[in-house]
Amino acid sequence: PLILIDEKPSNLNAQQLAELLESLPANMVEKVELMQTPPAEYATYDGSVINIVTKKGRVGYYQKIWLSAGTNGQKSGGTYLSYKSKKITFNGHINLSNYNVIGNSRSTRQNLYADSSNYLYTKSNYDNKTSSPTFRLESNIDINKQKNIELVYQGIISNIDNVTNSEYTNLNNYLQVWKANKRTVNYDGNTYNHGFSGSYNWKGAKQKSEKLNIHTGLNFGKGVNDKEFYQQYLLNDLTPSGQDSLQNQFIDNYTTSYYIRTNYSKPLVKNEKILLNTGVNFTNDDDHTILDASYFNKTTNSLNYNDLLSSNFKFNQSLATSRMGITFILNKGWRISFGEQAEYAITSFHFLKGATQNTSNDYWRFLPNISFRKEFNSKLNSTITIRETIRRPTIIELNPNIDYTDAYNVRFGNPFIKPTLTQNFEYNLGYNSNKLNINGSVGYNKVKEVFTTVRTLVATGKTQTTYQNISDQEEYHVNLWSGITITKKFKVNLSTGVHYNKYSPIDKIKFKYMDGGSYYTGLNYSFMPNNLTTIEASNKYNSYATPQGISRSNISMYFSVQRKLMNKKFNVTVAASDPFGLTKYKGHTEGTNFIIDSYSINNIRNFKLTVSYQFNKTYIQKLTPGKS
Repeated sequence: PLILIDEKPSNLNAQQLAELLESLPANMVEKVELMQTPPAEYATYDGSVINIVTKKGRVGYYQKIWLSAGTNGQKSGGTYLSYKSKKITFNGHINLSNYNVIGNSRSTRQNLYADSSNYLYTKSNYDNKTSSPTFRLESNIDINKQKNIELVYQGIISNIDNVTNSEYTNLNNYLQVWKANKRTVNYDGNTYNHGFSGSYNWKGAKQKSEKLNIHTGLNFGKGVNDKEFYQQYLLNDLTPSGQDSLQNQFIDNYTTSYYIRTNYSKPLVKNEKILLNTGVNFTNDDDHTILDASYFNKTTNSLNYNDLLSSNFKFNQSLATSRMGITFILNKGWRISFGEQAEYAITSFHFLKGATQNTSNDYWRFLPNISFRKEFNSKLNSTITIRETIRRPTIIELNPNIDYTDAYNVRFGNPFIKPTLTQNFEYNLGYNSNKLNINGSVGYNKVKEVFTTVRTLVATGKTQTTYQNISDQEEYHVNLWSGITITKKFKVNLSTGVHYNKYSPIDKIKFKYMDGGSYYTGLNYSFMPNNLTTIEASNKYNSYATPQGISRSNISMYFSVQRKLMNKKFNVTVAASDPFGLTKYKGHTEGTNFIIDSYSINNIRNFKLTVSYQFNKTYIQKLTPGKS
């Protein structure tokens, strides 16, 4: 989903957003909106839109500091500071965190040939360590009642130290070992990213619905990754043969992006029943990646440069969009909105080194949208939405560099893939009252030029995974979210959904694609026995279908107890993630000439203690003498 903070993109990944939300005091968040019918400027976004609305707060200052530690090696600490005067608001967030994730997996792959078959057994374990300081500073300045300026700085630093140990065993058709090896991958890396953004907001004095928003920003960063691959070859009895190899990949990555987004809304009639919405956006992303590969030469006892596996390329993607839409607010609770977005995109790869040829691609896309909303009363509403959305490939899907972390399944991107267009038809029905809210959606998607991962078996007995455009596919989905207030102290939330993919007969023959459905369900509940104690718990289950198979997880659990002390300023929270160790993953993948069954466990089990202390002081403005 696209995550907005006060209707502006947060530019945070899932982990960074979780850290930010965990540091925010509950009384600083007014509400979290799942925008099933997003605003006009996000109507063509291919995914859900979630908006986190923060409270403006009273005049004064507020500070929170916290420390947290878990049994799985997780440690974090930081502070949140908020200050508000009559015209200026400042928020600051600093977080320091360390994570340690360990796990293991195993898989069985059967390679199918015309006259025989063989097997590959894989066992692996990993230990991934990450430390990540995060900084976010925000300032909101009210110039007057109509004009407002917002400034944001965001800094993220990540240090990675990962180790993966794998054992590969090849068996012939009679289940006899004919080849085996062990492989250790050491992955060290560090990245930093700085982001600066600013917004200018203006609203009309006479017409409340007239608004102008200009949002612009600059992001730049660098990443350094060093991967070392050590492979030890084994005999048929799985003892060392005395032969081994050592390879290295060193990657420098430089990124720069800048953007400007504008949005203007204006009523076209005095009663503000007809609204015009328009805007122009521009985004530019630059990426420069330098990959140096080398291998250890035992004869000379030195690392030798590997020119064939090295590369140096520059990637650029520029996107310009313009849109216009009109909303009609009619009698009896009806609202009709329609619009059109035109976008022009240019994508290019320029290879300074390597065998891949330079590529460039540019295209126009016109994306219409229309929605019909009916407010039956203050509690019941429904919406029908018809729109076209676009999913553009990113550097992840386009990058042609070969990742051979897994010696028996190499991965690389495809710089020639095209964007995916989706025709979306969706119906939403919602009921909201003080004790019950329930929202459901039913939808159908017609997806054109889908790009997805395709795994194939090559002649050497290895598989390769890359991205390809396949033919069109159809998607059907049903989702349900509900919240029930059983008593003032006990609340329950339930969510569930089914997403079914249907592929073309051509893909089923060519790639052995399988029609299949994804399913998820979640149960959350909270209990407050008194105003100082809060008990929360959640249970989740997921089953994801892919074109070539399916991946399932067992039920995951989360449980926490929070107690407020010292006049509610000192908080102690004890939390348990997957306390019974039930979370496991199973996968099944089929290709034209192979079958893979996999099983993995992550150490999601964690018992965490968090303590925090709040400093706050609120100033109540005195009335001017003689006024009331």
